[in-house]
Amino acid sequence: MGRRSGRPSLATCKGKAAPIAVWRVLGERGEREDSPEPTRLVGRSRELALLRELFDRTVSERTEASLTVVSPPGIGKTRLLQEFRRRLVGVTWLQGACVPYGEDVTFRALADLVRAATGIRRGPDAPSARGRLRALVERAEPSIPERAWLLARLEPLLGLEPDAGDGDPASIPAAETAAACARLLAHAAASAPAVIAIEDIHWAEPALLDAIRNLAESFAGLPMLVLCTARPDVVQLPIGAEIRLSELSKEESRELVGGLVVDESVPDDVREAVIERSGGNPLFALELVRMLQEAPGGAATVPTSVRAVIGARLDAIPREQRAVLQDAAVVGTAFWPGALVALADGEGDEPAILEVLGESVRRGLVSTSASSLVPAEHEYGFTHALIREVAYERLPRRIRAAKHLGVGRWLEAVAGSLAGAPVDLLANHFASAAEQASASGETDVEEAARESAVRWLVAAGDLAARVDEAGAFALYDRARALAAERSEALAYTLARTGVLGRYAGMLPGIESLSRLQASLVLERIGGDPRRIGDALVRLGVHLGALGEAAGARAAYDEAVSLLEPLPPGVELAKAFAFRAEEEMFAGHLEDSLAWAERGLELGRALDSPEVMIVALHIRGDGRCSAGDIGGLDDLREALEIATARGSASDIVISRTYVAEWLSLMNGPEAGLEAYEEAVTLAEHRGAFNQGTQAKVASLSALVELGRWDDVLRLVDGLLALGPDRIEPPLLVVLRSTRAGLLLARGEREGLDDPAELIGPARRTGEQQMLALASTVAARIALARGDRALARAYIVEFEEATRGLVATYRATNATSAVRVCFDLGDADLARRIGRLDVTTPLEQLYADAANAMVSEMDGDTERAASRYANVQERWRAYGCTFEAAAAALGRGRCLRALGRDNEATTAFADAREGFGALGAQPWVARTNAASA
Repeated sequence: MGRRSGRPSLATCKGKAAPIAVWRVLGERGEREDSPEPTRLVGRSRELALLRELFDRTVSERTEASLTVVSPPGIGKTRLLQEFRRRLVGVTWLQGACVPYGEDVTFRALADLVRAATGIRRGPDAPSARGRLRALVERAEPSIPERAWLLARLEPLLGLEPDAGDGDPASIPAAETAAACARLLAHAAASAPAVIAIEDIHWAEPALLDAIRNLAESFAGLPMLVLCTARPDVVQLPIGAEIRLSELSKEESRELVGGLVVDESVPDDVREAVIERSGGNPLFALELVRMLQEAPGGAATVPTSVRAVIGARLDAIPREQRAVLQDAAVVGTAFWPGALVALADGEGDEPAILEVLGESVRRGLVSTSASSLVPAEHEYGFTHALIREVAYERLPRRIRAAKHLGVGRWLEAVAGSLAGAPVDLLANHFASAAEQASASGETDVEEAARESAVRWLVAAGDLAARVDEAGAFALYDRARALAAERSEALAYTLARTGVLGRYAGMLPGIESLSRLQASLVLERIGGDPRRIGDALVRLGVHLGALGEAAGARAAYDEAVSLLEPLPPGVELAKAFAFRAEEEMFAGHLEDSLAWAERGLELGRALDSPEVMIVALHIRGDGRCSAGDIGGLDDLREALEIATARGSASDIVISRTYVAEWLSLMNGPEAGLEAYEEAVTLAEHRGAFNQGTQAKVASLSALVELGRWDDVLRLVDGLLALGPDRIEPPLLVVLRSTRAGLLLARGEREGLDDPAELIGPARRTGEQQMLALASTVAARIALARGDRALARAYIVEFEEATRGLVATYRATNATSAVRVCFDLGDADLARRIGRLDVTTPLEQLYADAANAMVSEMDGDTERAASRYANVQERWRAYGCTFEAAAAALGRGRCLRALGRDNEATTAFADAREGFGALGAQPWVARTNAASA
């Protein structure tokens, strides 16, 4: 692309009714032109040296480094980066920029980086963009499944339309988007050290800031320098280290102004006024000099702030030209001549507009771009954000509203029907028109803009939901506020904000629930049974996540009754699959399998991967619980589907299911290896929520293997994230696990109250949570001397797990029977020991519990034999605590049988095992038994 001269001339061309603007080519240019002749950099030698030192260290040590350059507007952040880039040789430089809210997708800066790496230009050329992206992905990643995952994350980042889905827009965590970008950028920069430059992160949404941090962390071990720029009023700064640019000194300002003012006729007092009033701000000085060059005057004419001088320069421009620039400010950070013609209301044709733009380029107010978002239109931008801000602020709100409406209509006309249409810009312009018209009482404009605003906000939300849940929530919520009462749009936006409000942490759970319920009410009014059923399924999923199992089941049951008479659809398949999940959590094996079979059959018929994965998880888990090893085949099939789909979340969940059953069948060491694979993948691909689930699921294996310190560190780290980021059922596991280990070590400080553990567990309605929490709560109550409460919790455990899937009854049986042992309640212990188990690890827990029952029943010989048997099996699995507990029981029995030498050996084994874990109360118990 050639670099054009700053000012066009007009030419008459065949086929054109009016003259068109033409430019003289001066040379090659970059993506966006700056001021025609960038000023010489003054006074930044120290900062340049720091940047160079940091970059050299990343190269020599082959490590990532991050840094944010911080300063108020106009101090020279961009100019510093330009000079630093100019001084580097043999370096890959990839650059992106954040833009004000509403003017582009949330991850625009990351999209810029990917475009720079792939050579994709901005605009609606989707086929070319997709092809270029896929070509780079194929070079970067040899694994076909990994290619699918990368494309599934990067295509939506570039605004490419997704393949047809089977439900609500699937969200991709910001960390996963950043992980995909990092892998692509690392490959693109593999041949040379690289700088990733991201400007203006003060405009970045929280999700983008998180993604940039994740991006930087992903470059560990590579010679990559991540440079950001920001204004100082950003809450979440810095990204990495920080350089704060100060104002230029008087001498530096004098040197800068001396280079700018070449006209010797400018009086010294005017020069000194410029130096004094610029306050060391290079942009202020530049704008002052330009103002004086355009309208010479004395020192008294020099304004006292950078905004004032920009305003003075705009005021000095003829009214017609100023109006064009103000229209451009409404269009946005980027603008196009066609849009300005549309806003001119007949007061300016294209040649006149182009003449104004050429003059504005010459004045240093406007620059041109090498590519354009809008086809067949040259793209322009302001040379500094402050120029646009000042021009925009000078328009009355009612004028802005009408202008935003005009821009929206123009964009619809030229790009609204094209693939890759700028839905974010369309949404922002129509919404701004409606909102500002409402605030200024312009009801005609408000009504004219409202319907289009809702339509484009929803479209933008659907697109953003794939990469930015928080950003999508904001778009849907804006649409919700503008949607007509009882409209389908209102029902839809209530549903989407209800779902995303919880996932993105934008709404408390009760508010999310309220919106989903309001959406359901509107769907009931609409009367479409399929939409009502879909709303019920959505509500059921939310209720289940909140631990409201009964409400979730009721919602699914109503959905099934509404949807079954209709032609089969994915809504019904989801109702079947999620109903099966609720029954699985409740421990109802037969019901769970029956629902899963129905969901899987319909999911296969509809070719719905989402439904098939859920149904296979439930059926596989149920078959394994029933002793059918073929259940692992279901779980592995779900993993295959998830892998082919490129869904990191589904892959991690599938691996977590496989890990759980490998642990039960082959021991905790085998399970832990599979859990760690799931966690590693989650971290590699940024699947935070599913990675958290895998970490929580791995706790039981870590506890069994005696890695208690690792467990406590992991639990404390997850709890530190707060309840907004950890779902209630997982919090039950974390708090119960922590309390159980602290109790075993005799650390009473910080123990939860038993009621605070059992209450949330009951509300989840999940057998796994209640089984764990009730036994830990009983142990805490017993340690506090409340024997009646301890027994009540164990009775609750026995009743809640009776007649259900045996896994969680079995794996908590030893803990429950130990409480019975201390209470002397053999009858309750016997009831707990009646277990019908199917896997080796479950059987080992059951045998260990029944060894205690035999001891309580006075069958000491049999108990000693049982203890010896389970001790060896625990040892074979590497389960330190349970092996030590069995040795303690065996020692007691051998002492009672008069076999003191053998008892001494058993007590020594117990003491060694408990001591290695720091379980001092159990060491003391062993000492007391051996005394």
